[in-house]
Formats: sequence, C-alpha cells, structure tokens
Amino acid sequence: VWAGYGVTVDKAAEILVAEMFELETYERQRKHEKEEGNLVRTIRKNVDGSRGMQQHIGIKVSALDNRLFENWYSWKENKLSYGRKAYMVGFVPLSEFSGEKCEGKENYKSGETTGIYIIEEVAKNVCRVTRIQTVDLNMYLPAKALEILAGTQLVEANMLQEKFRRNAKKVDEEVRGVLVERMKQGVKLDEEQEKLFHELEKFFAKEKEGWEKLKSPDEGVEMEINKKGKDKKLRVALGRAKGTADCTAEEAAAWYFEYCSRERMAIDREEGNPARLEIRKGEGRINEKLFAVVKKFPFPLNNREFVIRHIWSKMKDKTVAIAVVPAVDKVDWSGGMGKLTKGQTKAIFTATNVESKGEIPQCKIELLQYLDAGVHLPAQIVNKKIPLSLSVLKEINNSFNRDDDVDRDELTKLVNIIKNEEQEYDDTEKEAIRKGKEFYDKCKEDKHFVELESPDDRVKMKLVYLDGESLGTGIATTVVDANVEECAAHEYYMDSREFQRSAKKKGITEYHVKKANDHSFYYIVTRDLGFLLNKREERSKITWMKEDGIVLIDVSDTKAVMEEYPLKKSNILASVHTVWVFEPLAPIGEIPQTAVTFTTRVDTGGNIPTAAANYNAKEFLSLVSDSRKKFDKSKDIDDFNRFHIIEKMKKIKKKSANTVGKLFQKRGDIKIESAFPLADNWLKVLGKGEGWGKTTVKVKAGLPMTAAFFWDFSSTAWQEITGDAERIIEKEVGEWKRIVKRKQKLQKKHGVRHKKREYWSVMKLHKVDEETIIITMAPVKRGRDVSKEMMERMIMSDAHKAQEEVTIRLRKRGELETSVEVVIRVDLRKDVSVKATTFAMERHLDEASAVLRYFNNLVNLKEMTKEVGEALGADLVWDGGQLGGQNSRKDREKHMEEVCKESAALREVVKKHPWFVTLLKRTRLGELSRNNAVKVKLECVEMKEAWAIGNNLIPCLKSRKVIAAGVDQW
Repeated sequence: VWAGYGVTVDKAAEILVAEMFELETYERQRKHEKEEGNLVRTIRKNVDGSRGMQQHIGIKVSALDNRLFENWYSWKENKLSYGRKAYMVGFVPLSEFSGEKCEGKENYKSGETTGIYIIEEVAKNVCRVTRIQTVDLNMYLPAKALEILAGTQLVEANMLQEKFRRNAKKVDEEVRGVLVERMKQGVKLDEEQEKLFHELEKFFAKEKEGWEKLKSPDEGVEMEINKKGKDKKLRVALGRAKGTADCTAEEAAAWYFEYCSRERMAIDREEGNPARLEIRKGEGRINEKLFAVVKKFPFPLNNREFVIRHIWSKMKDKTVAIAVVPAVDKVDWSGGMGKLTKGQTKAIFTATNVESKGEIPQCKIELLQYLDAGVHLPAQIVNKKIPLSLSVLKEINNSFNRDDDVDRDELTKLVNIIKNEEQEYDDTEKEAIRKGKEFYDKCKEDKHFVELESPDDRVKMKLVYLDGESLGTGIATTVVDANVEECAAHEYYMDSREFQRSAKKKGITEYHVKKANDHSFYYIVTRDLGFLLNKREERSKITWMKEDGIVLIDVSDTKAVMEEYPLKKSNILASVHTVWVFEPLAPIGEIPQTAVTFTTRVDTGGNIPTAAANYNAKEFLSLVSDSRKKFDKSKDIDDFNRFHIIEKMKKIKKKSANTVGKLFQKRGDIKIESAFPLADNWLKVLGKGEGWGKTTVKVKAGLPMTAAFFWDFSSTAWQEITGDAERIIEKEVGEWKRIVKRKQKLQKKHGVRHKKREYWSVMKLHKVDEETIIITMAPVKRGRDVSKEMMERMIMSDAHKAQEEVTIRLRKRGELETSVEVVIRVDLRKDVSVKATTFAMERHLDEASAVLRYFNNLVNLKEMTKEVGEALGADLVWDGGQLGGQNSRKDREKHMEEVCKESAALREVVKKHPWFVTLLKRTRLGELSRNNAVKVKLECVEMKEAWAIGNNLIPCLKSRKVIAAGVDQW
C-alpha cells in the first residue's frame, strides 16, 4: 500500500528533522510497549561512523500475526530557491545497506517499507512536512483493510500538528513576515505571468460604466457592483472595493496572498464553506500558489467549486499587486462534497504605500473582482455574494487595525497646534467666536433654569430658557483630568476613528468633514432622532480659539456648503448653536484639571414630541460625560490624596481615649448574606425608617492606608461604592474634624425610588494607639456645629433630611492586613416601610464592607491568595447592589467586563488572554447547553474555544451531585 500526507507544523524545520529521525526516545519506547507489547525494538546509531541509523522492530498486524521490519535511515539538507532550507529523512529496507547489519532472529515473517519525509522551511518556526511511504506486509489483505492500515499510519500528521501547535495569529505573522521580505525585494515574472497580469488589467480597464454603490459592512471600505445583465437572474457580475489599512502595502498583499492562512481558514469556516485548501506541485514558482475552495450556496442551489492561482508582483516601488486567475486543475474531493458546480473568478488586488500617520504605516487597498457562478442565479443572491467576496478588505482592516494609535497620533498633533502655533482668523471666524462668547455668558448668568437628572453623577446638567425663548438651551458642566488643549482637541477632532465607530450609536447615519484650516472645518451631518421622525441634517462651521489660556469652540450654522452638500429629499434642516469652553484649574499633584462647560441650543424644525426632545437633549449633553470618562484619572487622584492623609497621620502625637469598646460587643437580630463572603454582617430594624447594623471584615492593606481610605470622604472611590448623588466636605473644622454632607438615592429592592435622603454629619478621626484608629460620624447639632449660611442651605435643600451615626474601628493585624469593624445607626425619617429600611441598612453595611473589594482589586496576580480568590469569585456572581437586582443577560455580561477592568489580577490575565472575558461571560450566564470538550493548548485558545469552555460549566454541574466535583470536572 502507498500513502502520503502534507501538513504545516508550527515548529522550526531543524526540530522536525530531529523529531522524525531520533527514534530512540522514552516517548517512542513507551508507545511501542503499549501498542506492540513485548515485540522486539532495537536501534543502532552512527552506523560505520556516518549519520546512518538501523532499526529492527516488530509490529502487530493482527491478533495472531506479527511482522518484522528492518530499516536503514539517513537524512540530508537541501537548499531551495531564495535561500530557503529543506531536509530529507529517508528509510529503505536494511537489505539495501552494504555494511554491517543489525539483523534479528525473531520467529515471525518480515515486512518491507520504504519512505521519505521532506521538511521545508516556511518561516523560522514554521515548516511544511510531506511524508510518502509504501508498505509491503507480505500477506493478502482486502482493499478496505489496506485503507484502514494506511489511515492508522497517517494519523501522525494530526499528532504533529497538535503536538507543536502554537497561537494561530503569531504563526500567520511569522509566515507573512517571510513573504513581506520577499515582496520588498521583488521577483521577475515569467512570460506567462506577465501575460496574465496584462490580460487582467485590460479586462477590468474596459469596465468603466454600469457601476452601482453597495452597502458596505465596514465604514472604511467603499463597495460597488456591476451587474452583467438587467434580468432577475444573473450569471456574471463584477465587484470593486477600496479602503485604507494600517500596515505596509507588502503586509496587506501578503495577507491577501496567503489564502489558506489560519485566520482566513477560520473566517471561511465561520461562513460555513465546506472546504479550502492549497494544492502543492513540487517547489513551483516562489511568487505563485494554487488553491481550491468550495463556497456554500443556499438550498436548492449546488455549492460552487473554484480553483484559482494567486500570483504576486511588485509593480512599482510603492505598489504590490496580486493576480487571481482560474486554473484548469481538477481536484479529487473523495466524493465528500456532493454535487458541485464549477465557478470561475478573476481578480486584481493592489496595495499602495501612502503617507504614514506618525509611525503607523498606511496603504491604499483596492480589489477588482469578476465572478461567474457557472449558471444563472437570482439577483438577490448575487447582491449578497459580491459584498461577501469584497469583504476581504474589511478583514484586512480588522487584522491590522490600529485605530487607537492613529487617533492618538492625530490628537497629539492637534494638541501641539492648539498649544504652540499662532492662528490667523478672518472676520467671519472672529464674529463667530464673539457670538459664541456672548451666548455662553448669557447662559452662565441666567438664574432661571431647570436641573436635569444626569446619567453621570459627576456631570451637572440643566435647561435654560433665554429671554423668554420657547427653545431651551442645554448646559452641562464637569471637571476633566486633562489640560485644556487635550480636552479641546478631543472634542474638535470629529473625524477620529473612535467617532466613526460610535457615530451610529449616537443616531448619526451619515457625516462629512471638510477642513478649512488648522482652526476650523465644515461639518455636515444627518441624524436619526428615532420616534418615526424625519431625519435631521445640520450644516455647521466649527472654529476654535485660545485666549488667556482658555479654549473656546464655537459650532454655528453655515450656508457655505449647501451647494456641495444639498439637503436630501424628506430630510429637515436643523439649526444648531453649540459652545464648548475649557478653563484651566489648579492641578492635583501632577494631574492637570480643566473645567468644561458645554452649552447647546438645537432647533430641530417641525413638531417634536416631548419624549423625543428630552431623550435627544440628554444624548447631546452626555458628550460631556464621554469626555470626562475618556481622561478619567480618579484612581490616581485618590492615591495622591490618600498619600497626603497618611503623611499627615504620621504627625499625630496626641492619643485619644475614645475606645468605644462596648459598642462593638452588640450584635443584631438578623445575620445577612453580604455581597462579600468574608464580611460578617448583622442588622436590627428598630422601626419604620430606623435601623442598626454591624459589619466586620479584614482587608489586604496596612492600617494607615485603610484609615486614609475611610477618611477621604469625597473620593471617587466612595462615590462609586455608594452611588451617592453627592458627597461633599462642607467645612474643615480642625485637623481631624470636618462637617460632611452626602445625598443618597434611596430605593426598595424591587427598584421603586423614594425621595433622596440628605445626611449632614460631623466626622472625626481618633488615633487610640499605634495599632488602633477610630473614625466617627455623628449628626450635626444645628446651633453648635453649623454656621448660619450652612443652616440656610440645609433648610433650602429639597431632599429629605436623615441622620446616620457611624463608628469605624480599624486595628492592625499585619503590615498588609487590617481588621475593620463598622457600627451604623440610621434614621431615615418620614414614612419608610420596614422592607425599605431593611434594604437601606443592607446597602449601608455593604458600603462599609466595600473597602474589602476595593483593596482586593489592587492585589496583582502574583500576590493572589485563596481568600482573595474566593472574594473575587463572589464578586463575579454578585446580583446585589451592583446589578440593582437585575438579572438580564446584558447586565451580567457588563458586570463581567467591569470586574475584569477593576481587578489588577484579572487585568493581567485578560491582557495575556483577551478571550478570558468571553469565557467568564458565558460561565456567568449559566445557560444550559451540551458539553463540548476543548482539546487545545492554552496559547491556542481563541474566542470560539473560550465560548465553549464557558458554556461547559452548567452541564458539568448538572452531571455531579456536589458542586466542587462539577467544577473539578469542568
């Protein structure tokens, strides 16, 4: 029987030579004993001082019959074209060796085998292995038995692939890297190849008319179709696509040329296509490959078979082209593809290097493709298949995507212009800035406004009606952790890739940016307001100006581009006047601070329902929140503030006698299950609106750091933990005494909200000794603790007044461990049900013990412990306050993302394995599915495998009575 295989292996060619030639290993010996029992296995190396080797081995052919194979092995190195290496490992019957032989005297028949391994270098750590072998068992076997025998010998191909499999993306990069270097050098086309390129160029050049625009799946790729015929059924069509990629022309061309790369094979499988393979015929031309593919077509149509040649050529210094032409070769699919219809395709792919974006290379990519389906097809199928074929440009974009780097480079240039380059403004631009200032000042001074509920607690929103106008003006203010130039550049750069990605989510269906100069541009936009309303279009001129360190951006209506961009039929022209003002504030440490004010008035034209107007107003104002989040450095600011608190605490000399020991001996009636497994929580409801509670936790932080965390009342960390609408230090009375205010959103478990509660408290810190610190909060005494002005503000507030008494005892348990005990008594006042009171108390206790989560999230992967792991696991499945009692898929998936971002340990895991978030999401969703074993190495796991691993948890748990056993099986 003759048999052979060809396989690509993710290992260096030299290592594969050793793998094939080195027979005397423990692994091979164990395998022989397992499969062949006590049959002979003798190996003799360095025969006659050469690299030759002899093997004397017994093989079981059947339960009653064995065969003895005696072979002579050797290997050699070959040099291929373009400096590539190849190795040959050959073996023949020992009878062909003329020297001393290692012959055995076993009492069973002899068999004969001859074969060769050809190992070609593809890249430094990738090679192609071809094995051809013939075996004569010296006995009669049916054809089916011979097929089975051949198959068992050829499983070696799968074994080699699995044994040395590496990350697919890295392997593709290595293979492309070799091809890229060849493309840079170029290769001379032979006569036939030159003719093919010439014919393709001539073929596509004549197709100048009949092109129609196609809806592209990627904003960065333009697509067109040219249908050959006007009937409802088509056989032939042409497609054209253009785009830009963040790579060199050689890299884009190499990606397209490698038709059977791991990435492209994976995409092909996702599309449901039955087969794609490379056909090899000896060494061949270095710039040419032959491929065969079967494309899936909808029932009842036959699938289409295409056999194609890829030929690359360096056309000019900056351009690489790839010709795709049909081949006449027949492919033996072994009858496993069913009935196929032969299709034909021709294409020219070109990639041209253009000016880089900073250090990021850029190239223009274009694809012209001809498709002949073999028979006439319904037009709707052709309309679907052509974009699918052209979407290869989108896949190139995705593979080399560096959107964030490109945006960063453009923003850096713009920041430098705003900061350092003088600008000259014409009269119309000066007038626009003057009107913008006037508009901003009017809104700022107007005292008649309506506060809007902001989706971001750190952004204040309000609505102003100027001079009795019916149109409201929206104003949003915040503080951003960046300098004025960075803030202004971020808002001014409207053509960023980040903006392109998010435009549709903001209701923008189409937009154009036309640059006027370095400080102004024209902005043409179409918006979908929803609510079945006609689309709105805007024509604006956007101008920035910097004066006295303040940057102002004015967005005003313009008619200058109406001819170039006329209003589309049925759309309504809207009027917009927007002003951004960026004012520098004092930095916090080394972190710059900027006060940002966004003022906007929009006349959408026509009658707009109130719901639509309110929704779109908030969407507009939320731009300020986006800017704040973009530059958020809250954690750094909190760290800076805590460092200064710790330094200040070191100077405390006078010790306090305030021990409050008896207070912590009390215990509530109800032990509650906390969101934190290591927290000991008790509470007692004293009546409607009144409750008492106690919590005890140990945190992974030293005593000074823990005390600083609790004392930093207005920190962002506490804002996020409590979800308070407001947390303010009203007045510093002394070094360790202050008056604080917090405004809490009170709600029941099922989500019904009560009116906000406002707490005014006196906060004190007492250092009992070197190992104990106590922090207390008590309700303010109206005559003694607060000034007249403060009292007026308390009375004027529309929130219900409530009281809380808090005592926190912090005790050192180690250099990086602190015991935290918190006792809370709350009086919510007014009529609050027992259930709402209980829920409010649980929230208070969770707030107190949330310090556990905060410091656990700071633990890196190397320092993780079983206890911290348990707490992190509980956090991952917490349905309490974090999800507000909601259990939707979206909430659970979002929660997984947030935990992975907040935990230092999980951030390390996700950075190394991005698919880990997908695994956690699927695990957390807990949806019943079939168990699918995943047999790949860790470094080879990708999103598909992560999805399956996550889905496997529930089937594993269902198959075991004990949770731990189910998890072990998983």
